[in-house]
Amino acid sequence: MFKSLLSLPALLLGLGAAHAGLLPSLSVTDEGDSGAYRFTYSVDLQSKAVLQPGDYFTIYDFAGRLEGTETQPDHFVFSSDNYGPTPGQLNPNDDPAEPNLTWMYTGTGVLTGEAWLGEFSVATLYGDTRSDNFTGQSHRLTDGCFNNNITDTDVPVPSSVPEPATWVLAAVAAVGLAGYGWRRRTAVTPV
Repeated sequence: MFKSLLSLPALLLGLGAAHAGLLPSLSVTDEGDSGAYRFTYSVDLQSKAVLQPGDYFTIYDFAGRLEGTETQPDHFVFSSDNYGPTPGQLNPNDDPAEPNLTWMYTGTGVLTGEAWLGEFSVATLYGDTRSDNFTGQSHRLTDGCFNNNITDTDVPVPSSVPEPATWVLAAVAAVGLAGYGWRRRTAVTPV
């Protein structure tokens, strides 16, 4: 029994670590007078992974996208849909009311990791962020099988600071409720 427990760590070390296929990093820039923000995702293909034509990645629930502002390197095409696409056997958070961003590799050759794929960007109305999901479909270098992965990245969300009109409505409601309460107390107080 004791011998088999000692061999367990050796067995686990022999298995090696799993490698994610595609990983993003994000930078957000204010586009100045336009009032827009540009979200730029730098995407890396990890070692022991390959990108084949048709492989892709998806960023979920990207709020406030400005149509026609997407950029990508050559041999990638952009699409946006409110649901998916999602690589097999992954279960990301996906709000069907918010659009997802997908870039698919359309080159004719196979790209081998470790490699930087480039910058993929979209402009949005919102500069505030929250964490959401990024999924990628690539292939394993060793056997050519799918190497699907999921990780977190930041996406834009509507500002949490209310618009000036919202402040005005809240103030009017507060004054109305305060006046109602004062009148009610006055009417209940005995003479």
